[in-house]
Amino acid sequence: MHRCWNVAELTQMIFEEVVEEPSVNSQYPDSVARQIHLDPPANAKSLLHLATTCQSFSVLALDILWRRNNGIIKLLKCLPSSTWCICGDGYFRIVASPTVADWNLVLKYPRRIRTFSDEEGGEIYLDPSVLESTIHIPCDALFPNVRKLSCRSSSALFPYIHLLLGSRLRNLTILFDGPSFRIPFIRSLRTSFPQMEHIYLQSEPPQDQEYTSMVAETVSSVVMETRTLRTLCVDSLNRPACNYIASLPNLEHLTVWHLIFSPSPDTASDTAFSALRKLVLVAADLKCITNFVTMTVGSPLRSLLIDAHQPPHAGPLLRALYSACNPRHLTSIQVQLYGNDTVFADPKAYRIPVDSLKPLLVYSNLRRVKLFCTLGVTLDDKSLDAMARAWPQIEELCLRAVFCYRYSPDSYPTVNCLASLAQHCLFLRELTLAVDITTSQRAKISHKTLELWHPLDSPISSPRHAADLLRSCFPAVSIVPYTLPTFQPKSNEMIKRTRLWEKAKQLMSKSAD
Repeated sequence: MHRCWNVAELTQMIFEEVVEEPSVNSQYPDSVARQIHLDPPANAKSLLHLATTCQSFSVLALDILWRRNNGIIKLLKCLPSSTWCICGDGYFRIVASPTVADWNLVLKYPRRIRTFSDEEGGEIYLDPSVLESTIHIPCDALFPNVRKLSCRSSSALFPYIHLLLGSRLRNLTILFDGPSFRIPFIRSLRTSFPQMEHIYLQSEPPQDQEYTSMVAETVSSVVMETRTLRTLCVDSLNRPACNYIASLPNLEHLTVWHLIFSPSPDTASDTAFSALRKLVLVAADLKCITNFVTMTVGSPLRSLLIDAHQPPHAGPLLRALYSACNPRHLTSIQVQLYGNDTVFADPKAYRIPVDSLKPLLVYSNLRRVKLFCTLGVTLDDKSLDAMARAWPQIEELCLRAVFCYRYSPDSYPTVNCLASLAQHCLFLRELTLAVDITTSQRAKISHKTLELWHPLDSPISSPRHAADLLRSCFPAVSIVPYTLPTFQPKSNEMIKRTRLWEKAKQLMSKSAD
């Protein structure tokens, strides 16, 4: 054997390259359901072969193989086969009490587990009687080194999970999907709360108001016992908990899916959320979100995502919202305002005036701007030129109306706005913007970094003219025509425009070939 294999650090680096650890997180740290099930590492068979090659390989290979684990059935199968069976009903059961020697065969594996999920997977289920056997194992904790725990309140293991864990838990993910009497069981883990760094607590599927309120109160009490929290993702918090998290010195990522309260106005806004970098807020009330965001003025906030119901005449609230962040740090902002058919009764009240976006022009470090409104923003060439000059580092720009398939404004920006974006936004890669390109004018621009353009409801008269214009101005761009919703009323004009943009896309594809 080559002497390089005698260096444990080098061998581990090589083994780490062999295996591909799948990510359990979604795009944002705000999806609990996606973190419950842990996919096995890719190339696990290769690691198994390495583990059985020689003794020097075995330790490191087994450490990686057992680092992430779903459920305890796989672990209990390491007991002698005479002590367990999988019955005809699909349940795993212990049929003979394991001896100390039997348990010693098992205990060399669970100490390697760092990430544990109680979801067994497959079609084998854990019989609750098995848990009585695991409580009497000859050690203090079956999983002494688990740092990340993911579980469902409906699982058989949930009421007993605290008896199996050591003192190193730092990351907790719980999906409340069981009966309400199980919600308080989370308090059995309270000894780990002070040192917890990442917490994801949500209920799914949507429950009744009593269940939701019980989860919110329980989660709030848990949060108020933390001290070193860095990531928090919850359904909702009461006001005392909101005030408490504003004072946490290490909180970097915060997601609240059903925001009801914001920190009290007497909370010092210049010291609140002193470490916050990413904020995701979803609420029915835009004013509540605005009040919350104004408390982050002293934080190094880099990414802001909000989702709220759009009230009529929302301009003043949006101006206050956009003015609340720190211009030196913010690089990404996404605002999604939704509504229903009532917006068509008074379109002017739901069309956002462009003046509402002026506070954003001071954020010169923005790289991603995505603004969704029910009927869009009133835009023209002048306002888009100001945006292009204000955001020289922008990479993704999206300004769109949610109901663009039913509502068309009286006027659109022209090709001149594309010239401004091409001239000042050299890093722009994706653009979602409705532009009137029916004019015969051809802008003297050449922008080679734009890769995707979503034309939405852009007026178009000739697919050939549109394809030639875009090909000459943006050589690398691909058109992504709007996908019309199936079960929603659509304007005839929008149906026509969508078909013409599909033809323009085909023409550009043929020319590229």
